[in-house]
Amino acid sequence: MLNNKRRLLKCLSIISIIIVSIFMLTGCRKKDDNKEVASEQIYLQPLTYYFEGIKNKDLNQMLKAFPDFAKMAEKITADDLNDLYAQYESLYGENVKIDYSVGDAIALSEEEINEVESEISSIYTDVENIDITAGYSVPVKVTITGDGIKGTEENQEETEKTEEIEETEEDNSNVDEEEMYVLQYNGGWYIL
Repeated sequence: MLNNKRRLLKCLSIISIIIVSIFMLTGCRKKDDNKEVASEQIYLQPLTYYFEGIKNKDLNQMLKAFPDFAKMAEKITADDLNDLYAQYESLYGENVKIDYSVGDAIALSEEEINEVESEISSIYTDVENIDITAGYSVPVKVTITGDGIKGTEENQEETEKTEEIEETEEDNSNVDEEEMYVLQYNGGWYIL
């Protein structure tokens, strides 16, 4: 009887070691870590709404990036998105693709947040109390490509390197880098 109990105990300990090993090797623990990282970077969600909305020509998705008080639905229409793509096609050719990448975000200081609040209050005078609880400055790199960038072949000729051509290259650049601000307002994250 004692031998049977010992064997049962050994079997149970081996089974529990195998189960723990399976959980560790399959990454069940890592899923929780990813949730923490995702929740820590929730402030990037409005950038995703904005750029994915533009990429997909989805006005509703793009408008999710802005707070209600900005009333962007009154300022931007589906025709505006179509006009934007028409401009891109004239510059970069057919089959326009928009890619973006975000750099390391920098948290705004309390002083910077107060400045942003006062700027927003001066622009949106009909909003009573704008309370920004947090904010980040996020570097964003946007690359727009198409079947061809207008004027690229002429600009790449090594024999013609005048200032006029250099200005044209800058005007037709398909890479734009800028700082975007994401702000926490009423518990949600938005861009302004």
